[in-house]
Amino acid sequence: MERPTILRIKDIYYPVLASFGFPANLVTIVILFRGKCGLSKCISIYMVAMATADLLVIIFNVIERWSPHQTPLPIVSWPNRTRLCLLISD
Repeated sequence: MERPTILRIKDIYYPVLASFGFPANLVTIVILFRGKCGLSKCISIYMVAMATADLLVIIFNVIERWSPHQTPLPIVSWPNRTRLCLLISD
């Protein structure tokens, strides 16, 4: 049986997104930490926090998707995740 098209797209989309997003966030963090980008200190701290959060999302997404083992402590179990998705979609 052939996989649905959306799953085949996700197999290509997420690795490409991670391969561009990871180095881009690292560069952003380094540039903003140096403090010579012309932004105020408060804005720089906020942007570093956003880039760090995005980097962590990419890292955990890669771990969850490509790990050969099941994660020992899932953050949201599948039954709860399904209920949450149903709640959001209504």
